[in-house]
Amino acid sequence: MFPGAAPAMEELMDTAGCWSEKESKFLREQLKRMRKRFPQIHWCLLSIHASEQMSLRLFNFWFFNASPVPEPGDSEKRAWTILLTYEKTLGQFAVMPGYQLEAMLSDDEWYDLLHTMKVSWREGGMRRAYRDFFRDAEVKLVAASKKMQEMIQRSRGR
Repeated sequence: MFPGAAPAMEELMDTAGCWSEKESKFLREQLKRMRKRFPQIHWCLLSIHASEQMSLRLFNFWFFNASPVPEPGDSEKRAWTILLTYEKTLGQFAVMPGYQLEAMLSDDEWYDLLHTMKVSWREGGMRRAYRDFFRDAEVKLVAASKKMQEMIQRSRGR
């Protein structure tokens, strides 16, 4: 369905040539901030050119699962990885959380993050879109984490 083999997932994969050196630096700073806040989560940002007929959501799922791990021993990281893809041709976004993160946010919450990102891109460009996505993702992930902690404490009778 998708031509060629998927490359190993890296933190920043600009296959569509969307990000300047300055923008790449900005994205790396955003990722560094998120890693500091959530050290267990591995973020991968991908830009691609695709045909109009391709389902970006399906592509993201395929890429996430078909890409080899970059380093031996990294296979367990995939469960804690979030792949955020920008498709340049139609200006679409897709997100794929690893299975350890699927329970953190609902599909609707991921959709809301992507919708905000698309609106921010239209209104303020690339930097604003990614900044808003990471800001809102942080808020949602913190809330989900607190909720999980409360559930764990209740289940332990505290």
